[in-house]
Amino acid sequence: MAEIQILEHPLSTPDVIEAGFMDVIVREGVFTSGAFQYALPKLWSVETIGADHIPSATNPILRLAFAAPGTTAALGASHDAYVNLWCAFLPRVMNGSDWLRTWAKTQGFDIAAFRELPTPNGIMGDAVFLSQETGRLHRMLTVKDGDLVFLIDGSIDPKGDADNLWLQEFALIAASRFKLLAPSGTKYAEAMGEQSLKSSLGEAAFFLPQSWASEPTADVPRYGASAVFKHKRDEIVTGTLVASLGALDIKPEALEESLLAKLKPQGVRLDNAQLILEGTKGASKFSAHIRRGTTVDGQRVTLLCLRNITSSLPLSITLLSPAADTDFESWAINRRVFEIILESHAAGVV
Repeated sequence: MAEIQILEHPLSTPDVIEAGFMDVIVREGVFTSGAFQYALPKLWSVETIGADHIPSATNPILRLAFAAPGTTAALGASHDAYVNLWCAFLPRVMNGSDWLRTWAKTQGFDIAAFRELPTPNGIMGDAVFLSQETGRLHRMLTVKDGDLVFLIDGSIDPKGDADNLWLQEFALIAASRFKLLAPSGTKYAEAMGEQSLKSSLGEAAFFLPQSWASEPTADVPRYGASAVFKHKRDEIVTGTLVASLGALDIKPEALEESLLAKLKPQGVRLDNAQLILEGTKGASKFSAHIRRGTTVDGQRVTLLCLRNITSSLPLSITLLSPAADTDFESWAINRRVFEIILESHAAGVV
């Protein structure tokens, strides 16, 4: 079998698609903000879970709808095709792409192809998986709305032909036409707070989930300001954020190095910084970097670093996190938190 690729655009012509597919609106049988629309092959039917079923902390993932060929003459019937719509409760900020990787692993799915799609609500996952148990091919796409993530899951029996791109087309069309009919309009899964650093020379601010608790700090740059925040799960610290605003004659790198000097005696060893991205916003210049390393007990960690010059003042924001292969959930949450900080900068908050 050749390498499986992700089908990015339908293979059929628009005329063929319009003749063979229908737009389906589903309002009944799902909770109000779960109402949706997508496209299915003609002669398919849809079953829903019921309007009284809503994802929650006690029931975090539900299959809202199941669609399949209604007759043997329908497209996909010979390959036992179907489309599931899943909905999961996600109380912490996390990209849909990272949630998808985690959930697919619990289902015994192997990644055949995966790409990340930036959206206003975070990075979504668009992927092809193969089931270890059944050999079925799954083409999946996530959509985020507040504290819910929706997953369009088009599945088909590849019959030994999993690299055939035609097998993905029905799922791609369903996912590409999916939209929520009553979205919450909430961008983030949890409440945000604007954190502000103020000094005699100026100030800077950034967004941070309110689940991060402020910690006292005595390490304040000369003529500057600093703040420390920590995120805990079951009383265990899963992320530490340090923000420092310096004076005119200090560079953000110097503020970052000051933190590194404090981490070294604690047994944290970090590699050189690698650039993730850089840009400008008006008179501000920023860059994002990542450092990888280990703690004294051998746990792998990452340090995400934002270096920013705003109003001629240097700003350093660092986020110390377990690495993905140490604690994937914490890493994914921290990754999204850092992105939110970058987004607030791009929006002019920082």
